[in-house]
Amino acid sequence: MSKSDSTNACTGVNEIDYLCGGGVSRSVIVLVEETGAEKSNFPSFFLCLKFLEDGFLNGERGVLVLTEHAPAEYLKITPLIGVDLLSHKNSGLMTIIDAFSGYAGVTAEPLANKADITIDSPSNTIKLLDEIRNLLLASSEDGYKGKIRMVVDSFSTLMTVAGFQKSWNLLIGLLPIHKITGCTTMAILFPGMHAAKEVESFERLLDGVIEFSGSEIGESGARNFIQIKKMRRNPFRGERTLYTREGWNIRFHLKK
Repeated sequence: MSKSDSTNACTGVNEIDYLCGGGVSRSVIVLVEETGAEKSNFPSFFLCLKFLEDGFLNGERGVLVLTEHAPAEYLKITPLIGVDLLSHKNSGLMTIIDAFSGYAGVTAEPLANKADITIDSPSNTIKLLDEIRNLLLASSEDGYKGKIRMVVDSFSTLMTVAGFQKSWNLLIGLLPIHKITGCTTMAILFPGMHAAKEVESFERLLDGVIEFSGSEIGESGARNFIQIKKMRRNPFRGERTLYTREGWNIRFHLKK
């Protein structure tokens, strides 16, 4: 069991909790950025899964918003990291919002799709905001206020499809709902996919930024780092920590 409490939500990774100063503050939205690290979403994917799992192990509700992967594909891969999201979904603790399949033309049957809520496209941010708002408010009223976690995979895909303004409006609409319900969110972002001014705007707006940076897998002398760029309500440590990928796991080389 982690040390998550009413003030902080542990990430599920002890080394990152240490860098954050005890985990992520409740009721905030945190960007999980990758600036070239491995040219894949594996480090951010790994962290977000561990973050959700930590919540489930503490009896918290989880919301997974998919704008890049179909639910069946996502649920098939997660056990390789040791996180069985499907079992948590079957227990009633997890809700999947699919904002990908309709956009990509995926025609999976509902049962195979595994989604609880389907949005026709990531560009339909008004519908997405309404569904998230209703879900978070309902969970809060069910006794999970301050015990809700959400992951958006990925916010970059949403921005690419919906554009900066719609994405900005979505976050502006989500911020007060997070304060009301105590939901804590991680949203994956690839800064290299967007204009620097847009990325800076989101970093200023939100309460936290966790950055993975490094080199291509297999590159000679590759050095991958993680650092906390911003954590508004936590006394985070301003230091970088090396990490290496070993198969489907990540090892953090933390100096304490």
